[in-house]
Amino acid sequence: MIRAALEQGRPFNLIHYASTFKFDIFPALPDPYHQSQLRRRLMAEATQFGNVSIRCAVATAEDTLLAKLEWYRAGGETSERQWNDLRGIVRVRGPALDLEYLRQWAPQLGVQDLLEGLLAE
Repeated sequence: MIRAALEQGRPFNLIHYASTFKFDIFPALPDPYHQSQLRRRLMAEATQFGNVSIRCAVATAEDTLLAKLEWYRAGGETSERQWNDLRGIVRVRGPALDLEYLRQWAPQLGVQDLLEGLLAE
């Protein structure tokens, strides 16, 4: 299943039952946006119950926001949960968000109107 997902460029998840870690894996696609996202990734340390620690790559707040805008659009713009997640990112990151980066990629991803609506709230 993992091999098929990778060959098709689709996300998948892994679950480590002993530690209860769940990892959402998003293969890096060869297009300019996904390559930019990969270059901007952050390395973070995740700790479970104080005794299991792992360093892993995570998307920036901006790239998470853009991805969620894409999912929201693909889902027919009806998921209140997705929209609330988006509001949460904006609320938590606030002025630290790289608006220039968001406005660079949003039109190319077809979510500029959603981004501007979110930022206007």
